[in-house]
Amino acid sequence: MTSVEDHLIFVPTRKATSRQYGETLIGKYWLIDPDKGLAFFDRDKDREPAPQCNDSEAIAHVINKKLFGGKLTVKQIRVVYLSAVERCRK
Repeated sequence: MTSVEDHLIFVPTRKATSRQYGETLIGKYWLIDPDKGLAFFDRDKDREPAPQCNDSEAIAHVINKKLFGGKLTVKQIRVVYLSAVERCRK
């Protein structure tokens, strides 16, 4: 069995927050690796990666602790452009 962390991809924060066309997520609390960027769960290459964010800061902290052992940080990001994700997939 693989861990949840094995299926994470990261999008550099600067790339994900630079203005682009397409779908956006506004004001969410994101799980972030300070060196790699915003976390997305990418288990199935036939589906879009799932952003690891939430409307609630408290819930984002719980997810971080339970799924990732508190290894990531939680930060509210004003606007994230999801079109940046596809370019960062493996």
